[in-house]
Amino acid sequence: MWVADDRDDKLYAYTLATGARDADKDFDLDADNTGTRGIWSDGTTMWVADRDDDKIYSYNIPTSVPPALMVPPAPVGLIATAGDAEVTLSWTSGGDGGSAITKHQYRQKEGSGSYGSWTDIADSAAGETNATGYTVTGLTRGTAYTFQVRAVNGEGDGAASVEASATPDNNAPAKAPGAPTGLAATAKGPTGIGLSWSAPASNGGAAITGYRIEVSTDGSSWSDMVADTNSTGTTYSHAGLTLGDTRHYRVSAINSAGTGPISNIATATTGPAPSGNVSATRSFSSTTVAPGGTLTVTITAANYGLAGGVTETLPQGFSYVSSSLDAAQVTHPVQGDDQQVRFTLQAETSFTYTVTASSMEDSYTFSGTLRGSDRIDHVVGGAATVTVSSGDPLLARYDANSNGEIDKSEVIQAINDYLFGEGVPITEAEVIHVINLYLFGPPPAPTPAPTPVPFAQYDTPDIRWLKSNRPEFYRQIQEMPWVQDGVGRWESESIEWLARMARDNNTAASRILDMPFLETHEPSDATVLTAMYWTDQRNRLNHLLAEPVLRDGITDAEIPLAIAGAFMVSTDGDAGKLTRMLAPGHADVETVSRGTTLSPHMEFSIVRIGSKAQPWVMDSLFESLELLERIMGVPLPVSHVVAVINDESTCGCTTGYAFDVPPEWHMETKGTPKGQRFQGHIIHELSHYYWKEIDRWVNEGVARTVEYLYGVEYGLDPVAYTNWRGKCEVHDLQMHRDLESRGISQPIFCAHYLGGELFLELRKRLGTSEYVARLNEMHRVYVEEKGQRGQRNLGIDEVRRIFNDQSEIVEKHWSGKLNSPENRWKKEASSMSHDLIQWDQHPTYDGDSITFNGTLLGDAVLSGETIAEARRDGYRNFHLYRIADAKFMGNINPPGWTGGTRHPGDNIALEYRLEGRTFAVRFRLPEALGNPADYFVDVWGFQDESRTPVIWQDRDRLGYSRIIVE
Repeated sequence: MWVADDRDDKLYAYTLATGARDADKDFDLDADNTGTRGIWSDGTTMWVADRDDDKIYSYNIPTSVPPALMVPPAPVGLIATAGDAEVTLSWTSGGDGGSAITKHQYRQKEGSGSYGSWTDIADSAAGETNATGYTVTGLTRGTAYTFQVRAVNGEGDGAASVEASATPDNNAPAKAPGAPTGLAATAKGPTGIGLSWSAPASNGGAAITGYRIEVSTDGSSWSDMVADTNSTGTTYSHAGLTLGDTRHYRVSAINSAGTGPISNIATATTGPAPSGNVSATRSFSSTTVAPGGTLTVTITAANYGLAGGVTETLPQGFSYVSSSLDAAQVTHPVQGDDQQVRFTLQAETSFTYTVTASSMEDSYTFSGTLRGSDRIDHVVGGAATVTVSSGDPLLARYDANSNGEIDKSEVIQAINDYLFGEGVPITEAEVIHVINLYLFGPPPAPTPAPTPVPFAQYDTPDIRWLKSNRPEFYRQIQEMPWVQDGVGRWESESIEWLARMARDNNTAASRILDMPFLETHEPSDATVLTAMYWTDQRNRLNHLLAEPVLRDGITDAEIPLAIAGAFMVSTDGDAGKLTRMLAPGHADVETVSRGTTLSPHMEFSIVRIGSKAQPWVMDSLFESLELLERIMGVPLPVSHVVAVINDESTCGCTTGYAFDVPPEWHMETKGTPKGQRFQGHIIHELSHYYWKEIDRWVNEGVARTVEYLYGVEYGLDPVAYTNWRGKCEVHDLQMHRDLESRGISQPIFCAHYLGGELFLELRKRLGTSEYVARLNEMHRVYVEEKGQRGQRNLGIDEVRRIFNDQSEIVEKHWSGKLNSPENRWKKEASSMSHDLIQWDQHPTYDGDSITFNGTLLGDAVLSGETIAEARRDGYRNFHLYRIADAKFMGNINPPGWTGGTRHPGDNIALEYRLEGRTFAVRFRLPEALGNPADYFVDVWGFQDESRTPVIWQDRDRLGYSRIIVE
């Protein structure tokens, strides 16, 4: 059908069946054909009558129609070629359908199983590297795989190719590995240069066994510095140079097939000789340790020149476990002496090492020396003595009345010992320990580790499913060396995560099981597998493992980066940020093994993106966990804590295997003592590890009270958090949940805020000791019952059960039925507000006015005892605001009074009375209250009868109340 338009002298074509315009068949009318009266057509010719000149014009209907764009045809000639644990696909393009190809995708299936989802092929747009070929890695040897490929353009997903099958085997010829990347050279003092690089993206099908390192003085003539390192390590130190020497370096990887291409060239010049005194100091994570417990030692050294060495002599009965230095930098034992450990330094300013304490109770002394560039052994100073005790030496020292507890006077004694040198010397860390004994009592005894069971006897629902549905994968696990001695706690957790991954993505599970970090098993491996599983659940695992640093699999050294990368792809969809973080040298990684009483095998990692982490941050992480485990009474449910500290981050987030916090400098700009607010954020995020898969209002509310117990007022003071209140559309937790259940999205911080208010009030009512005991009980119930009801919104039932004697508080925050107007609802409250008023439970609203009733507490007095006195200065004593927009609603001025007040009008208090210490005020409002709407009323006066002004002008805010109208 054609439609004539006189305004532009044009015929427009439409398809009758769809009503869609067919622009290819539009055409313009003759310039003289301006008064269209009728049109006729025989399919090839169009006749148009013109009423202005009584003529009929003829036109040829356009027949040249451009071909319609379509999705790409199927690629042709797909071939699958088997390799070692991989299959190489090749094909020929079937065309682009008239629109440029943007990418290719492949999918695969095992044997006669079902196809998995389509996977993007990197660099596979038209004309790019992988446009007609791709190698699928991480496959299971001996398993038959079938593949299909398709192209994608702007019109959508193209047709799938024919199938091609192959079975990866061990007989495919290996190739030389690719080139190492990111080679960097750094001066290490006046006589040495340090090298670092990243392994090649491809190992050529055979494991890399070493690296060739070449050196040049002019950048053109090269010689072997090391023909073969015979190590997979990616660092090396060139020693024996002189001050001002310049050297150029390049590196090649070696496998059984030969030596691969060279890396980039890196250049460095040896730096100046060290200046200042050679020194080394020692510090302990604690000066007391349980028999057989774990102790972390920190050595800080300065001005020792290149490749200094620290030799530590451990006390008899202590044994070396691990160090933050590379294994190549540690010699143990030294010349057959089990008590000596030698650490070779490469410009490190500090390092840590971990030991296991003697099983005998006694005091023990460490000793050590630092060999400097002057070839003199300098004594390691600082702390030297630790006490091994099954009890708590500090508890025994300060428990003056021998009741097994620390009271306030005994805390004061410990503080005086620290500040003024009274009594036995005590460190700052030990003072904190004494304070924690006072607040929380002695730490709980560690839970004995379960006895490992033989793998053949290990039986869980996931394992039974694995044996029935993935028998080959089950056998692979069974053959891993680390299950031969039985399945303990952490082996069990790792196996469960592998089984769950095999259920959802067998290809990914097989690929991960073959990765280097699982050749042996450490407790931290369970954390890596947790991260990989949840990343796969979010369909981001392939994206993460495609990054160059992880492409050949995760090594033990890359565990912190892999966990941090999983965290980033789960919480931030910016692929560029992930690539930058995993680029060589971009993120600073610090890892230490530093056990707590309840978690003796804990590892801590800081992945610092941006400026380097402050030296006290690791201590802050460790101290936060110690306090948190003391509060919760059970160990943290992971064995490797990874903290991501990003200069670009301004808020915290936790996934259950990693968390991030704003950087230290961001915290220190907020007016709080150094590190206090930062550590408050750390302990807040760590506490989330205990409350996964539970209503977020419980999770967040508990985290806030734990932060409050640590002593961070910024994060926990109800006044400070009320700036969130004005942004929420609900006033109780049940309304928040009900709205979300109906698909009405609510800001996440509203549930956080409301939950925080509930648990803060419970803590205040019960006191710290009783509140902590209830938390422990609630966590025990949660662990035992989680998941049994087949729903995720666990929370209110447990809270009601555990806090059954506090139903007034619980229901007030949950349902609003008992929502008494307490001093916690003003949008912009400040520290001048005091809890000096007890409000009646329900302010009343009769459609015209609101009546507030309350009683003064303590010695508080109002600024005017009569309505005349109260009105003398205008809006003294009471004024009413609407929370949503902070709109003024009324005060106790006389009708029409405008003298000096910024709120003129007759929106006034109709009634004001004070009888003894009980008062009432009734407001008439200028408009009906909305539904729902929150309002607050300020009350002004003085803290006591002296009427001494405290904060603001001549009066102080005694409190504020809230009314909810629905």
